[in-house]
Amino acid sequence: MRIVLMRFILLATARGFLLEPGHTANQTGKNECLPLGTYLSDKEDLRHQMDKLQRENEQKLHILTSQLQTRLSAFEGKISENDRKNETLELASLEKKYKELGFNHTLLQQENKLLRDKYSYLESEIKRLQNTTAETSKNISELQQLKSINQALDFRAVQNKVHSLEQQSNLLTNNQNARNQDFMALYNVTKVSNKHVDELQQSFTNHLQRFDTSRNETLVHIFKIQSQQNASSFEMRNAFTKIKTLEGQAADNSKKVALTACVTSEQKFSDGVVRFSTVKFQVGINNIDTFKSSGKFVCEIPGLYYISAHIYTSTKGYGFEVKKNGMVIATSASDSTSTYSTNPISTVVELQLKDTLYMSTSIHLIRGVYSCLSIMKVK
Repeated sequence: MRIVLMRFILLATARGFLLEPGHTANQTGKNECLPLGTYLSDKEDLRHQMDKLQRENEQKLHILTSQLQTRLSAFEGKISENDRKNETLELASLEKKYKELGFNHTLLQQENKLLRDKYSYLESEIKRLQNTTAETSKNISELQQLKSINQALDFRAVQNKVHSLEQQSNLLTNNQNARNQDFMALYNVTKVSNKHVDELQQSFTNHLQRFDTSRNETLVHIFKIQSQQNASSFEMRNAFTKIKTLEGQAADNSKKVALTACVTSEQKFSDGVVRFSTVKFQVGINNIDTFKSSGKFVCEIPGLYYISAHIYTSTKGYGFEVKKNGMVIATSASDSTSTYSTNPISTVVELQLKDTLYMSTSIHLIRGVYSCLSIMKVK
């Protein structure tokens, strides 16, 4: 790109164009010619860059669209009936983003069309400049022919005047004045011709400057299209990340977690944590040994959990609780009249990863087998 810009700078500061391959510069005059091959090469390079950019945009958008449609299809197959109502808004948001991406693609195509139209305009300007250059070349050629004819006529006139001076010495002063007037007239004609050539050169230089400005604007539009493409790619990546997150949530929602366990033998728990060490049933729990030894259920899959327990005890009128991370979330109390009583407690709680859940009492003497705990993930 730097080479192309340097070429345009050199061309903008040049004094003329090379109009014909076989044309030779005037040995006594100033430089008036410069080649146009560079413009044709730059025009072709610009067209190739625009075509390449359009193909890359269409290919990338097609690939990203196909990937998004595939992910959406897979995602729709994995979502369970319990989650469809909650995730409808998420799907609508993704569809909206997909439509926005399609709209952005349409805008990119429209801007690409505008660039092509501008490119056609620049191409027509170059053709017009070529025609102007050809006309300038023709005018210069005619001026040179006129100059040669005038020089030949002047030479013959001088010979005639010398011969006349030899014959008529008394007319020397008048003839000299006449020649001076003829010379001034020829000089004025030459000045007018040179002025016309300078005006043509200035006009051509202005056209070149406008062409350079248009080309810079085209490059700015190309950069803008690339920026919009990068922004579209970033939005697509965000959409894919959101899909992966939803897929993970859907997978977690589809996993089953359940546990039923009972106290092994009649005992008190001095640390306040009731240990249900005899596991009757469990599914989806990896750290079951930790639960059996500590009495605390550690959440491995976030979700909504239902907990239900009952204790068979002879201790009368004392309360016991269900705690989450040390905070009481449900309470109950033993019967104050019966010798032995079965006392239930239950609650529903939202658990996150690593949250702990357990039943707490340090007062009750709990009989085994008849005192059990059930935990189940409902969503």
